[in-house]
Amino acid sequence: MKTHPRAPERCGATKQEAEEILFAVTVAMELAKPDLPEWKRACINNYVRCKEEAWSGSCYDCFRHCEGQQGEVGGQQVPPQEEGTLSMAEDVDWEEVRRLAARVEAGEALTLTSDVRELLLRAARQVAIPDADALVAVNDVATATTLLREARARIREGSIRLSRTRLRADDLARNGDVAGARKLLEDLLAVEEIPLYRELAEIELEGLD
Repeated sequence: MKTHPRAPERCGATKQEAEEILFAVTVAMELAKPDLPEWKRACINNYVRCKEEAWSGSCYDCFRHCEGQQGEVGGQQVPPQEEGTLSMAEDVDWEEVRRLAARVEAGEALTLTSDVRELLLRAARQVAIPDADALVAVNDVATATTLLREARARIREGSIRLSRTRLRADDLARNGDVAGARKLLEDLLAVEEIPLYRELAEIELEGLD
C-alpha cells in the first residue's frame, strides 16, 4: 500500500478490494476534518457500522444515498436484528447484481431463470443500457453474461467517478472556489448517463447555490 498508494491492486488486492481500501482511506480522511457537517459524520458512522456488523445490502451505495440526501435515510437497508438506519434508493437493486456478477466471476455459469432475466433487464435500464439491447441479450447465456458484466462495470465505474468528483468539488468549495466545484460537477453531468448518479450529482450541484 505504501509503495503503490494510488494502485493498491498492484499489492495483490483485487480491483474491488482496492476500491474498498481507497474508499476506507477517504472515509478516515473525512472523519478527521474538524469542520465535517454532523449529517455527513452520521452517514460515515453508519457506513462504518454497516461494514463492521455485516448489514444487508451495499454499504457503499447506501452511504452515497445518505450523503446525497444530507443524512435523510429510509428504505430496506437494515443491520442484523435492527430496523433500518441506512438505505439505498428504492429503485435500484445493485447488490443483487454484484452478488450475481461475483458468482459468475468465480466460475459459476449464469442460469437464465425468469428472475435472473428480470434482474438483468432492470439493471440494464438503471445503468442506461437500451432496452432493445438488453432484451436481445437476455435470450442467450453468453450475451446475458456480457450484459451482467457491463451493468456491474457501469455501476462500479460510475460510483468511482462520482465519488472522486464530489470529493474534489467539496475541497474546491471549502477553499472558496465555488466556480471550480460547479465546473467539475457540470462536466460530470455532461458525460454521466446513470440516473441515480446524475441525481446525486445534481443534488451536489444544487448545494453550491
